[in-house]
Amino acid sequence: MKITVDTRDFAAMLLDLSRTADEKRGVWLRSTRGYWGDEPGEVTLLAGLSTTGFVSGHTWMLAHGHLDPVVFPFEDVQAAIAVLKPFTKIENHTVEIAISENADGKPVVTVNESPDLFGGGTAFQFTAGDCDTFPDEALTRILTRKTPLPAPRRNGMVVPDVPRSTWSPGALEPLLRVAKRRKQTIRMFRSHSQQIHLVQIGPRWIGAINPAFDDETSDDTAPGVDARLTDHVITTDVTDADEDWLTKIGVLFTDQPLDTAPAEEEQQQDEELPLSDNSGDEDS
Repeated sequence: MKITVDTRDFAAMLLDLSRTADEKRGVWLRSTRGYWGDEPGEVTLLAGLSTTGFVSGHTWMLAHGHLDPVVFPFEDVQAAIAVLKPFTKIENHTVEIAISENADGKPVVTVNESPDLFGGGTAFQFTAGDCDTFPDEALTRILTRKTPLPAPRRNGMVVPDVPRSTWSPGALEPLLRVAKRRKQTIRMFRSHSQQIHLVQIGPRWIGAINPAFDDETSDDTAPGVDARLTDHVITTDVTDADEDWLTKIGVLFTDQPLDTAPAEEEQQQDEELPLSDNSGDEDS
Protein backbone atom coordinates (compact mmCIF):
# COMPACT_ATOMS: atom_id res chain seq x y z
CA MET A 1 0.00 0.00 0.00
CA LYS A 2 1.60 3.25 -1.14
CA ILE A 3 0.82 6.65 -2.56
CA THR A 4 2.89 9.04 -4.70
CA VAL A 5 2.82 12.81 -4.15
CA ASP A 6 4.60 15.92 -5.32
CA THR A 7 7.43 16.58 -2.85
CA ARG A 8 7.01 20.34 -2.70
CA ASP A 9 3.27 20.14 -2.10
CA PHE A 10 3.64 17.36 0.46
CA ALA A 11 6.25 19.25 2.47
CA ALA A 12 4.06 22.35 2.40
CA MET A 13 1.04 20.30 3.42
CA LEU A 14 2.91 18.82 6.39
CA LEU A 15 4.11 22.27 7.39
CA ASP A 16 0.58 23.67 7.46
CA LEU A 17 -0.76 20.65 9.33
CA SER A 18 2.05 20.89 11.87
CA ARG A 19 0.80 24.38 12.76
CA THR A 20 -2.46 22.91 14.06
CA ALA A 21 -0.94 19.72 15.53
CA ASP A 22 0.55 18.82 18.88
CA GLU A 23 2.78 16.09 20.30
CA LYS A 24 -0.19 14.21 21.73
CA ARG A 25 -2.11 13.67 18.49
CA GLY A 26 0.22 14.17 15.51
CA VAL A 27 -1.04 14.43 11.92
CA TRP A 28 -3.67 12.11 10.41
CA LEU A 29 -3.44 11.27 6.68
CA ARG A 30 -5.45 9.15 4.25
CA SER A 31 -6.23 8.97 0.54
CA THR A 32 -9.69 9.77 -0.74
CA ARG A 33 -11.50 10.63 -3.97
CA GLY A 34 -12.79 14.07 -4.86
CA TYR A 35 -12.99 16.83 -7.42
CA TRP A 36 -9.99 19.04 -8.17
CA GLY A 37 -10.17 22.29 -10.08
CA ASP A 38 -11.41 21.85 -13.64
CA GLU A 39 -10.80 18.09 -13.75
CA PRO A 40 -13.90 16.46 -15.32
CA GLY A 41 -14.21 13.68 -12.72
CA GLU A 42 -13.01 12.62 -9.32
CA VAL A 43 -9.28 12.17 -8.74
CA THR A 44 -7.17 10.69 -5.95
CA LEU A 45 -6.38 13.10 -3.15
CA LEU A 46 -4.20 12.86 -0.06
CA ALA A 47 -6.12 14.45 2.81
CA GLY A 48 -4.61 15.57 6.09
CA LEU A 49 -6.08 16.51 9.46
CA SER A 50 -4.60 17.78 12.73
CA THR A 51 -5.68 19.43 15.96
CA THR A 52 -4.29 20.91 19.14
CA GLY A 53 -7.65 20.68 20.87
CA PHE A 54 -8.14 24.44 20.47
CA VAL A 55 -7.60 24.80 16.73
CA SER A 56 -7.85 22.24 13.91
CA GLY A 57 -6.74 22.17 10.28
CA HIS A 58 -7.69 20.08 7.24
CA THR A 59 -6.20 20.26 3.74
CA TRP A 60 -5.66 18.02 0.73
CA MET A 61 -3.51 17.63 -2.38
CA LEU A 62 -3.30 15.63 -5.60
CA ALA A 63 -1.91 12.11 -5.29
CA HIS A 64 -1.64 8.78 -7.08
CA GLY A 65 -2.22 5.45 -5.37
CA HIS A 66 -3.88 4.51 -2.10
CA LEU A 67 -3.17 5.15 1.58
CA ASP A 68 -5.22 3.85 4.48
CA PRO A 69 -5.58 6.18 7.48
CA VAL A 70 -2.25 6.66 9.22
CA VAL A 71 -0.95 8.99 11.92
CA PHE A 72 2.41 10.71 11.61
CA PRO A 73 3.75 11.44 15.13
CA PHE A 74 4.45 15.13 15.61
CA GLU A 75 8.24 14.75 15.89
CA ASP A 76 8.30 12.66 12.70
CA VAL A 77 6.28 15.31 10.85
CA GLN A 78 8.97 17.84 11.72
CA ALA A 79 11.72 15.42 10.73
CA ALA A 80 10.00 14.65 7.42
CA ILE A 81 9.76 18.37 6.59
CA ALA A 82 13.49 18.73 7.24
CA VAL A 83 14.33 15.69 5.08
CA LEU A 84 12.10 16.81 2.21
CA LYS A 85 13.08 20.48 2.22
CA PRO A 86 16.15 20.13 -0.07
CA PHE A 87 14.03 18.37 -2.69
CA THR A 88 11.35 21.09 -2.77
CA LYS A 89 13.66 23.11 -5.01
CA ILE A 90 13.54 20.39 -7.68
CA GLU A 91 10.69 20.74 -10.16
CA ASN A 92 8.34 17.74 -10.48
CA HIS A 93 10.15 15.81 -7.75
CA THR A 94 7.97 13.14 -6.14
CA VAL A 95 8.09 10.86 -3.12
CA GLU A 96 6.31 7.63 -2.24
CA ILE A 97 4.63 7.04 1.11
CA ALA A 98 4.35 3.35 1.92
CA ILE A 99 2.92 1.52 4.94
CA SER A 100 4.27 -1.84 6.13
CA GLU A 101 4.47 -3.73 9.43
CA ASN A 102 7.42 -4.36 11.70
CA ALA A 103 8.12 -7.58 13.60
CA ASP A 104 5.71 -6.48 16.35
CA GLY A 105 2.87 -5.93 13.90
CA LYS A 106 2.99 -2.14 14.27
CA PRO A 107 2.59 0.02 11.15
CA VAL A 108 5.78 1.53 9.77
CA VAL A 109 5.79 4.53 7.44
CA THR A 110 8.45 4.86 4.75
CA VAL A 111 8.81 8.11 2.82
CA ASN A 112 11.29 7.80 -0.02
CA GLU A 113 12.15 9.38 -3.35
CA SER A 114 10.28 7.85 -6.25
CA PRO A 115 12.57 5.32 -8.00
CA ASP A 116 14.32 6.50 -11.15
CA LEU A 117 16.42 4.73 -13.76
CA PHE A 118 19.14 4.19 -11.18
CA GLY A 119 16.90 2.80 -8.44
CA GLY A 120 15.84 4.40 -5.16
CA GLY A 121 17.08 7.48 -3.35
CA THR A 122 16.72 9.17 0.02
CA ALA A 123 14.39 7.34 2.41
CA PHE A 124 12.95 8.20 5.81
CA GLN A 125 11.25 5.65 8.05
CA PHE A 126 9.38 5.75 11.37
CA THR A 127 6.72 3.95 13.40
CA ALA A 128 3.23 5.31 12.82
CA GLY A 129 1.08 6.70 15.61
CA ASP A 130 -2.13 5.18 16.94
CA CYS A 131 -5.09 5.86 14.62
CA ASP A 132 -7.53 4.62 17.29
CA THR A 133 -6.75 7.55 19.57
CA PHE A 134 -6.91 10.24 16.89
CA PRO A 135 -10.27 12.12 17.01
CA ASP A 136 -10.94 12.03 13.26
CA GLU A 137 -14.65 11.22 13.68
CA ALA A 138 -15.22 14.09 16.12
CA LEU A 139 -13.33 16.50 13.87
CA THR A 140 -15.34 15.32 10.86
CA ARG A 141 -18.54 16.19 12.72
CA ILE A 142 -17.18 19.64 13.58
CA LEU A 143 -15.88 20.44 10.09
CA THR A 144 -18.83 19.11 8.08
CA ARG A 145 -21.64 20.16 10.46
CA LYS A 146 -23.80 17.35 9.05
CA THR A 147 -24.92 16.86 12.64
CA PRO A 148 -25.51 20.16 14.50
CA LEU A 149 -23.26 20.73 17.49
CA PRO A 150 -24.98 21.00 20.87
CA ALA A 151 -25.53 24.44 22.38
CA PRO A 152 -22.46 25.47 24.40
CA ARG A 153 -22.97 25.10 28.14
CA ARG A 154 -21.14 26.29 31.23
CA ASN A 155 -21.88 24.76 34.64
CA GLY A 156 -24.91 23.02 33.16
CA MET A 157 -26.40 26.24 31.81
CA VAL A 158 -26.68 27.22 28.14
CA VAL A 159 -24.25 30.05 27.40
CA PRO A 160 -26.00 33.06 25.81
CA ASP A 161 -25.01 34.12 22.29
CA VAL A 162 -23.51 37.63 22.34
CA PRO A 163 -21.84 39.90 19.73
CA ARG A 164 -18.48 39.63 21.48
CA SER A 165 -15.98 36.94 20.42
CA THR A 166 -12.93 36.20 22.58
CA TRP A 167 -9.83 34.57 21.14
CA SER A 168 -6.64 33.15 22.57
CA PRO A 169 -3.52 34.44 20.79
CA GLY A 170 -2.15 30.90 20.80
CA ALA A 171 -5.19 29.61 18.92
CA LEU A 172 -5.13 32.43 16.37
CA GLU A 173 -1.40 32.17 15.64
CA PRO A 174 -1.58 28.92 13.59
CA LEU A 175 -4.29 30.41 11.38
CA LEU A 176 -2.21 33.51 10.73
CA ARG A 177 0.83 31.46 9.79
CA VAL A 178 -1.10 29.17 7.44
CA ALA A 179 -2.80 32.17 5.80
CA LYS A 180 0.50 34.03 5.42
CA ARG A 181 2.22 31.10 3.73
CA ARG A 182 -0.74 30.48 1.43
CA LYS A 183 -1.15 34.21 0.75
CA GLN A 184 -4.86 33.99 1.54
CA THR A 185 -7.36 35.72 3.80
CA ILE A 186 -8.93 34.10 6.87
CA ARG A 187 -12.69 33.59 6.79
CA MET A 188 -14.52 32.67 9.99
CA PHE A 189 -18.04 31.29 10.22
CA ARG A 190 -19.94 31.36 13.49
CA SER A 191 -23.18 29.90 14.74
CA HIS A 192 -22.73 31.09 18.34
CA SER A 193 -20.24 33.36 20.08
CA GLN A 194 -19.05 30.50 22.32
CA GLN A 195 -19.43 27.71 19.77
CA ILE A 196 -16.57 26.38 17.66
CA HIS A 197 -16.07 28.63 14.60
CA LEU A 198 -15.37 27.16 11.18
CA VAL A 199 -12.45 28.67 9.28
CA GLN A 200 -11.54 28.78 5.60
CA ILE A 201 -8.15 29.82 4.22
CA GLY A 202 -8.19 29.74 0.44
CA PRO A 203 -9.86 26.97 -1.61
CA ARG A 204 -7.87 24.05 -0.15
CA TRP A 205 -7.84 24.59 3.63
CA ILE A 206 -10.62 24.47 6.20
CA GLY A 207 -10.44 24.22 9.95
CA ALA A 208 -12.02 25.13 13.24
CA ILE A 209 -11.13 27.29 16.22
CA ASN A 210 -12.56 27.22 19.71
CA PRO A 211 -13.28 30.63 21.29
CA ALA A 212 -11.69 31.32 24.65
CA PHE A 213 -14.12 31.30 27.58
CA ASP A 214 -14.80 34.84 28.74
CA ASP A 215 -16.76 35.34 31.96
CA GLU A 216 -16.44 39.12 32.08
CA THR A 217 -19.60 40.89 33.17
CA SER A 218 -18.98 43.95 30.97
CA ASP A 219 -21.29 44.98 28.16
CA ASP A 220 -21.40 42.23 25.52
CA THR A 221 -22.21 44.65 22.70
CA ALA A 222 -19.19 46.97 23.00
CA PRO A 223 -15.71 47.08 24.57
CA GLY A 224 -15.78 47.44 28.35
CA VAL A 225 -13.14 50.16 28.45
CA ASP A 226 -13.37 53.77 27.30
CA ALA A 227 -11.18 55.26 24.58
CA ARG A 228 -8.91 58.17 25.58
CA LEU A 229 -9.31 60.33 22.49
CA THR A 230 -10.37 63.80 21.36
CA ASP A 231 -13.74 65.17 22.42
CA HIS A 232 -14.53 65.91 18.77
CA VAL A 233 -16.45 63.01 17.20
CA ILE A 234 -17.66 62.75 13.62
CA THR A 235 -21.38 62.12 13.87
CA THR A 236 -22.29 62.17 10.17
CA ASP A 237 -23.45 58.82 8.80
CA VAL A 238 -20.76 57.20 6.70
CA THR A 239 -23.16 57.00 3.75
CA ASP A 240 -23.48 60.80 3.81
CA ALA A 241 -19.84 61.54 4.56
CA ASP A 242 -17.27 63.09 2.26
CA GLU A 243 -16.19 60.69 -0.49
CA ASP A 244 -12.62 60.82 0.75
CA TRP A 245 -13.49 60.52 4.45
CA LEU A 246 -12.55 56.85 4.71
CA THR A 247 -9.36 57.55 2.80
CA LYS A 248 -8.44 60.24 5.32
CA ILE A 249 -8.97 57.78 8.17
CA GLY A 250 -6.01 55.81 6.85
CA VAL A 251 -4.74 52.37 7.73
CA LEU A 252 -7.72 51.32 9.86
CA PHE A 253 -9.85 51.01 6.75
CA THR A 254 -7.30 49.83 4.22
CA ASP A 255 -7.99 46.60 2.34
CA GLN A 256 -4.32 45.62 2.50
CA PRO A 257 -3.37 42.92 5.04
CA LEU A 258 -1.11 43.92 7.89
CA ASP A 259 2.37 42.43 7.75
CA THR A 260 2.63 40.29 10.88
CA ALA A 261 5.92 38.57 10.15
CA PRO A 262 6.85 35.50 12.26
CA ALA A 263 10.27 34.99 13.75
CA GLU A 264 13.09 35.12 11.20
CA GLU A 265 13.84 31.39 11.20
CA GLU A 266 10.13 30.52 10.94
CA GLN A 267 9.60 32.97 8.10
CA GLN A 268 12.58 31.49 6.24
CA GLN A 269 11.12 27.98 6.63
CA ASP A 270 7.77 29.11 5.26
CA GLU A 271 9.32 30.88 2.29
CA GLU A 272 11.37 27.83 1.38
CA LEU A 273 8.24 25.69 1.02
CA PRO A 274 6.14 27.40 -1.65
CA LEU A 275 3.16 25.72 -3.22
CA SER A 276 3.78 24.21 -6.62
CA ASP A 277 1.79 25.06 -9.74
CA ASN A 278 -0.38 21.99 -9.02
CA SER A 279 -1.36 23.05 -5.52
CA GLY A 280 -4.57 24.69 -6.66
CA ASP A 281 -4.35 27.17 -3.79
CA GLU A 282 -5.32 30.19 -5.83
CA ASP A 283 -8.79 31.68 -5.63
CA SER A 284 -10.67 31.51 -8.92
